[in-house]
Amino acid sequence: MNSLFGRILTAFVLTFLLMYGTAAAVLFSGYYRSLSVWSNERRASVETAVTEVLESHVPYQVGAANGDELPTEGWDGGPPAVLGLDERLVGIMVPVFVYDTAGRLIASNRGAGRRRETEGGARTPVHDSEGELLGYYATVAAQFHQDEANRALLDSLIHASILGGIAALSVALATAFALSRMLAGPARQVAAGIDLLSDELEEAQELSSTVPEIGTTEIALIARATNSLVERLRGERRIRAQWSQDLAHDLRSPVASIRAQLEAVVDGVYQADPERIGGTLRELARVEGLIEALEELMRLEEPELRISLSTIDSYEFLKSLGERFNHEVTRNRLEFELSPEVSEFTADEHLLYRAVSNLLSNAIRHTGIGGRVHVDLRSCDNAVCLDVVNSGPPIPEHDLPHLFDRLYRGEYARNSAGSGLGLTIARRVVLLHGGSISIDSGAHSGTMENYIKVPGTTVRIVLPQ
Repeated sequence: MNSLFGRILTAFVLTFLLMYGTAAAVLFSGYYRSLSVWSNERRASVETAVTEVLESHVPYQVGAANGDELPTEGWDGGPPAVLGLDERLVGIMVPVFVYDTAGRLIASNRGAGRRRETEGGARTPVHDSEGELLGYYATVAAQFHQDEANRALLDSLIHASILGGIAALSVALATAFALSRMLAGPARQVAAGIDLLSDELEEAQELSSTVPEIGTTEIALIARATNSLVERLRGERRIRAQWSQDLAHDLRSPVASIRAQLEAVVDGVYQADPERIGGTLRELARVEGLIEALEELMRLEEPELRISLSTIDSYEFLKSLGERFNHEVTRNRLEFELSPEVSEFTADEHLLYRAVSNLLSNAIRHTGIGGRVHVDLRSCDNAVCLDVVNSGPPIPEHDLPHLFDRLYRGEYARNSAGSGLGLTIARRVVLLHGGSISIDSGAHSGTMENYIKVPGTTVRIVLPQ
C-alpha cells in the first residue's frame, strides 16, 4: 500500500493489534496470577478443614467389651459410626476424602461410594503443629471454572474482550479513514497544482498557476515552498528577458559600430589608420569580454567544480589588486586605500582575486571623479571580512535585492560598461568558499572609525577560516 490512505490504515491496524495484544497479555497474566492465588487459598482451606477433621477424630479400636473387632461387612475401610459426610468438608466444591494414619477412610464430602474420583491420586499427609502425623487426604485439583460465579466472571471477560476488540477496531478503521481523507485530499490538490505548474514550464507558458496552501502544516509548507519557487522562476524569467534585451543591445551596438567602420573603410570614406583600427578593436574587446564572462559563469556553476584552498598573504593580495587598478584610480583621481588588518587568510587565490576584481571594477566605475574607494581586510568572528567601499551614488533600493541575481542589471548600471555578470560571478565564488556576500548602500560607506561616512556603497565578503 503506497497510497497515503493505505499507509495510514496499515499503521492504525498494526497499532491496534499491538495495543490489543499487549492488553490481552496483561489481562491473561493477571488472570493466571489471580488463579494461582485462588488455587493456593483453596488448597489452604482444604488442608485446614482436613486438619480439623483429623484432630477431632477418635481412632477406631477393637470392642472394649469383649475385645472383638466390630464387623467390617458393609463399610469401606472406616468405622461405620464415623464414616460419611462431614459438614466441615461440605463447603469444598471438589471431592475430598480423609484417611487416618492406618489409611482407613474416615470422612469425605462425597460419600464413600465416590472414592473412585480420587483413586490413583497421591494422598497428602497432614501433621499437627508438633509434626506428628494425623492422617492423609486425597482430592483433585480445584478448577476455577468449576465455580458458577467464577464461570460467569470468565464468560463476562471473554465477551467484553471480544466486543471491545471489535468496537476498538471499528473506531480505529473509521478514524484512519477520516484522517487519511483529511490528509490525502489536500495532498492531492497540492500535487495537482504542482503538475499544472510542471505542464506550464514544459510548454513554456506563463506561470500563472499557484499551489493551494491547505491541509496540515507540513503539506501547507510544501505548497508554500512551491509557490516561493514559482515566484523565483517568474523573477528569473523576467530577469532573463531583461538580460536578453541588454545582451542583444550590448552585442548589437559594437557589432553595428564595427560593421559601419569597416564598410566606411571599404567605401573609402575612412582611412584604415591606427586610430580607426584601435576603435574597432575596442568594440571587439567589449564583445569578447561579454563572451568570456558568460563562459566563466557557466564554468563556475558546474557541479563538479572544486576550489583549491591555500594560505594567502593579505598584503601581497591587496597590493596586486592595487597595481591592477592603478591606471583607473589615477585617471579618475580617486582616493584609493588598502587596509590589510590580518597577515594571512585561507581561500582559492585565483577565484577570490577574480571576485574582488569584479567588485573593485564596479566600485571604481560608479565612483565619481575625486571620490573614495577603500578595501578593508580584517578578522571577524572566526572568519575574514573583506569590504569594498566606494563613495559613489547609492544604489536604488528596489535594485538591492536583485543585484546578485544571475543576468540582472539594475537601472543604475543599464547604460554603463560591463556585462552585468560581475556580481553574479563574485557571489558564485564566495558561495564556493562557503561564505556570504552582501551589499549595504545609501546609509554610509565607512568601515573604519577614522573613515569619513558619506553616501555610497559597501560590498562585504565573509569567508570562513
